[in-house]
Amino acid sequence: MKLDWNRIVQATGALGDRAIPWVSRVLGVPEDELREWKWPFLGSVGLHLLILIMAIVGWSSVPPEPETTQPQAVKARLIEAEEPEPEPQPEPTREPEPEPEPEPEPEPEPEPEPEPEPEPEPEPEPEPEPEPEPEPEPEPEPEPEPEPEPESEPEPEPEPEPEPEPEPEPEPEPEPEPEDDRRSEWEKQLEAMAEDTETEEEDPSPGQDEGMEAEVDSENGQRLLEEWERYRSLIKQTFKDNWYIPPGSDESQTVTLSLTLLPTGEVSNVSIVEGSGNQALDESALRAVGRVDNFPVPDDPAVFNEYFRGGLTMKFSPKE
Repeated sequence: MKLDWNRIVQATGALGDRAIPWVSRVLGVPEDELREWKWPFLGSVGLHLLILIMAIVGWSSVPPEPETTQPQAVKARLIEAEEPEPEPQPEPTREPEPEPEPEPEPEPEPEPEPEPEPEPEPEPEPEPEPEPEPEPEPEPEPEPEPEPEPESEPEPEPEPEPEPEPEPEPEPEPEPEPEDDRRSEWEKQLEAMAEDTETEEEDPSPGQDEGMEAEVDSENGQRLLEEWERYRSLIKQTFKDNWYIPPGSDESQTVTLSLTLLPTGEVSNVSIVEGSGNQALDESALRAVGRVDNFPVPDDPAVFNEYFRGGLTMKFSPKE
């Protein structure tokens, strides 16, 4: 059997080209490096295949031994005759000598394996960013102080004999000069208004009857009363804003004060008309009036003359 070495080499090269991608994926080696080692690798594989093929061919090419047939017995009579010349015995057929096995080609020395490339050093992990400091929690707003619960009323003790109330110390009178000036200006305005009123009374407009006069007086009186109520509420609110009620005071207690106000709102005189029975409460009411520089008073002289000129008498109680 004759082998075609050229075809074997071509087939082996084609097989190697096809196997290179598969071997590259399995071994994780680039294809370019595998192609450089292709022929040494294929030569080694081909040599092993050749040895295997020669062993198979040599084993199957040995001819089988010829079968020997035994001659059958034949009955015959002896007849004398000339002895035939002995036939020449056939020469035994020589077994074909097996072809000498080709000496195996020396295996190429394996080339040193390429040193594995050093693995790249792992990139240093980025340092974790410092966690932002937690913002300080806002301080809780202070809870409003609970209002003091009203103390239980103590059992009434026998009332002691009422002591004579101390007379309030008179407040220092304002300087005379500016007071005189303000009063003179205010009196001038009042005089001018009075003259205008007299002129209107002396020269009534024609066609004005008594019904119209009554209606005008009623409307004017209602307006003055509304102004008085408004300024009365303002005065009480100003007093309450400056009144510090002593602890333990009874809400049912009431102190009545008399106030004399100037047209500028300043207090010219204050006194207690009727006490509450609690001296501390009465004195705190007087101090509250002294803390006010100017009480609200109407700008309309008619309202001031009607309700403020003779002084005010007002009641103040802690429950209001």
